Amino acid sequence: PRSSSSRMSFRHRSTGSAQENKSFKGSGPGKSKGAIKRAASGRVNKSGMANRANRVGLTRNEMRDGQGKAFRLMKAQQLRKAKRAAASQRLRVGLKGDGPPRVIALVALSAAVDLEAAKELLVAAAGEQPQVALPESLANTKHIGATTVVCTQFKSRLSFLTVQARNIVCTLDALKVADIVVFVMDPQDVRDELGLQTISVIKAQGLPNTFGLVQGLAQLAAKNVQGAKKRATQFFHSEFLNKPRVLPADTPADATQILRFLSDTKVVQLNWRAARPYMLVNRIGFTPDPTHPEFGSVSLSGYLRGNMLNPDYLIHITNYGEAQLREVLGGFDPHPYTRPRFEASAMQTEGGIMASNPQQVIGLPSKWQEGLTREPEVDPFAAEQTWPTEEDFAQAESKRVRVPQGVSSYQASWIATEDDGEDEDDFNLDVDVDQLEDEAQFRQATLGEEHHDTAMEDADEAASADEALDAMSQDDDETISKRVVARRANRSQREQLLDDYEEERQFPDEVQTPEDVPARIRFQKYRGLKSFRSSPWDPKMNLPLSYSRVFQFENFRRTQNSVMKKHQGLSAGEYTTLIVRNVSAKQFANHPEGYPLVLCGLLRYENKMSVVNFACNRAGIYETPIKSKEELEFHVGFRRFVAQPIFSEDQKRTDKFKMLRYFDGPAVASVFAPSCYFPSPLIIFKKVDGVSHLVGSGSLHSVNPDRMIIKKIILSGIPLRVHKTRAVIKQMFFQPDDIRWFQKIELWTKYGKSGIVSEPLGTHGHFKCKFNGVITQQDTVCMSLYKRVFPLFATLPEMARLEALEVIPAPGGPDATVGDAMAF
Repeated sequence: PRSSSSRMSFRHRSTGSAQENKSFKGSGPGKSKGAIKRAASGRVNKSGMANRANRVGLTRNEMRDGQGKAFRLMKAQQLRKAKRAAASQRLRVGLKGDGPPRVIALVALSAAVDLEAAKELLVAAAGEQPQVALPESLANTKHIGATTVVCTQFKSRLSFLTVQARNIVCTLDALKVADIVVFVMDPQDVRDELGLQTISVIKAQGLPNTFGLVQGLAQLAAKNVQGAKKRATQFFHSEFLNKPRVLPADTPADATQILRFLSDTKVVQLNWRAARPYMLVNRIGFTPDPTHPEFGSVSLSGYLRGNMLNPDYLIHITNYGEAQLREVLGGFDPHPYTRPRFEASAMQTEGGIMASNPQQVIGLPSKWQEGLTREPEVDPFAAEQTWPTEEDFAQAESKRVRVPQGVSSYQASWIATEDDGEDEDDFNLDVDVDQLEDEAQFRQATLGEEHHDTAMEDADEAASADEALDAMSQDDDETISKRVVARRANRSQREQLLDDYEEERQFPDEVQTPEDVPARIRFQKYRGLKSFRSSPWDPKMNLPLSYSRVFQFENFRRTQNSVMKKHQGLSAGEYTTLIVRNVSAKQFANHPEGYPLVLCGLLRYENKMSVVNFACNRAGIYETPIKSKEELEFHVGFRRFVAQPIFSEDQKRTDKFKMLRYFDGPAVASVFAPSCYFPSPLIIFKKVDGVSHLVGSGSLHSVNPDRMIIKKIILSGIPLRVHKTRAVIKQMFFQPDDIRWFQKIELWTKYGKSGIVSEPLGTHGHFKCKFNGVITQQDTVCMSLYKRVFPLFATLPEMARLEALEVIPAPGGPDATVGDAMAF
């Protein structure tokens, strides 16, 4: 064993692969972060000094030679304060720069509310307002609209707009331009039925900033004040989930607090109106034309808001129509934002009235000013074809079509020219369809000489049916029998509508085949489809003449983006006077008292007629069924018009959309109307006994004339005899020729079977058919037929004009190719 001395002399020797850790630099005296910072004495490297110099606006030498750290900190603090003040100022006024006054719309939720007293309380709390002499251009104008005050205490301008008439349409017009809506409630009668409907309509159009006022708390007993205010607050927060403020409005102190909140709140701009210039008119005047005194120019004055205004484009006055601008005046503000600026730009005169500079012309339209024409010029000979050549005649002679028995010339045009592999027994000899003059001659050639007399009788019957068909209305597809008409003669229209609606819900799309009119005549516009989703259908085929009056956009989204990108004009935010040309002297003479006058500037192509589709949903307030093509009132952004829309489904991955007979859920409403850009809200009303009822709301879906709306009907029959997969069907048709006409269309049953028509049986409309499975006696045999339906033109408001004063735009222009609008 080793001795203790040898064990003590042993020592481990490290090899080259041993780990050596880096020494910790912070250890030891003077190596802490604080010590290092004190040792630096404020010195920084060159790159850091250059960056700070750029931020505070100083050169590197100024930073190094005598300015010091204290100066840099002070400069940075000043810049931060200036930026915060500018941002606070922009938020206070709601727009860039000083901005126009905030429009405060006062809306009553019950009949017990006194809106005029609430407005006078708020105006008095704003303090004394200076009187300003109007310039010569506004001397003969009339004041309408809102009351504007300058709150020097809170550095803001507010325009109070009271909706005196408890009318939903008037309220909507006021909310089109309002920055803040204030709902005034009574503590004992917080809201009534009309107040609830008003809230629903405002939500559908777009809700700006919201406040609630409780008027009349001072008149209650002290023990009932808190309970009344709590009830009003609970109702208000239940309607508006963001829980806006609810304030009392009885004393001057309450009014001062309300003004503070109205001035300091951040204004939320709605997207659909921020894309266009708009104005709440507060002064209106008329200047007659020297040669035609009954017509002239109308001056509309107010604060321009929203987007830039281009004098070349049209303006739309809500409920009146479109108009052209003659000139735009500016440079005068009747309510200056700050008193120092007011004293610098105005001069004190006698009577305490101040005068300012006259208005100046700030905008004039060019020679390419957009015209008032909505529809393209229709050429009745545009679709006329030239006389065929000898080669065309030779080609037509050589072209033969093989058609089955009982098929007319109209139906033969849908049959392919290639041989489809049918049995030879089902066809006759080759027949030249072009040489057949009418349906009787065609049946004579196909059926033989022995059926000549019967064919002539059918031709007479078809001629009389055509006369009866011409006398029928355009939308009478759901023909009912005379017994049903006699039974419902004494019933009210509403009860009949409810019965038809319930029948449609139980038997959707099913119609009854008439007995007095042949089915091939009654349903001659319908066709069969193998697959509703994938079967081809040309959108340009068999268009009505009304499609020659509309425009089509090659790519509507691209057109909108191009128009928005190239849009230029006068900046918003200033007090502006718009001079409108060619207006009748009686146009605005009967404008209702207390109704706001609102206008907006249209963008390029927003006056062109097209097929406008709106995605909408049904409102639960109005419970009566709404049919397609029923007269409704549409509110689309700043526009308002009467339309008879066609409702259809909104399906995906298909080019055909099924028509809905009733508007009872999510749907797409199609109508001929002026095109509009995204986003555009939609509110639908129905007038009943002069009262407007909210029936639906939505937004713009598309502007596309190629959207095909397909109406579907189902002809049903009952199995008379059944043997496994074969059956004899009755009550679907009543004539053998009708069966031959629809023989090639596929059948289906409500139990999921599909089949074909084999042949007619007898003379009472019975026919044999064969299915792909065993059919039962209680099953129902159906046949689906389809046709395309087209929308109707909306009734738009029109302003009276004189053709001698109308300006026709020059062709072309600097941005004539900015869009892809073209006549359909």
